Amino acid sequence: MEKCLVCGKLSVHLVEDFSFHGHTLRGITVDVCDECGEVFYSLEAAEMVSNIKREERGILFPDEMRGKRRKFGLTQEQIADELMIQRVTYVRWEKGSRVPTTAQNQRLNDLFERYEEQLVRDEFATEYLNILSSSSKAENVYALAAHSSTNFLTDPQKKIRAIIAEQK
Repeated sequence: MEKCLVCGKLSVHLVEDFSFHGHTLRGITVDVCDECGEVFYSLEAAEMVSNIKREERGILFPDEMRGKRRKFGLTQEQIADELMIQRVTYVRWEKGSRVPTTAQNQRLNDLFERYEEQLVRDEFATEYLNILSSSSKAENVYALAAHSSTNFLTDPQKKIRAIIAEQK
């Protein structure tokens, strides 16, 4: 038995296959105090517990953050500026040494969602220009309008569809 760092009693013992939030961490050992119930995690156990908490709360994992940031061609500095946090804070999230709060994670998800929407609009504009550069403009505008998903239409795109509908 070891002495508990919290209550000071000699009641700490080793537990294998530790259960946490309904998940059994097999092959992971932790020290548990019989008196106060305090759990002392190894680094491996702490990482597994952190991952469970991330999953339960819907917090982005570091590789997800890095992948989305790179997908949109952003730097860590740009993300930090957009979120109004220090660059070092975002770097720590992306490295996994710190975990964003639920609110910070929501702001990060909102930011990535805005960039995703912008990417869709940019793809639509590129497609629009490609279609306009081919044969008949009226036919191409109609083809583009028919091809586009109404979920991502901006006001100018809706106006184009209205004009086409009036010409029929």
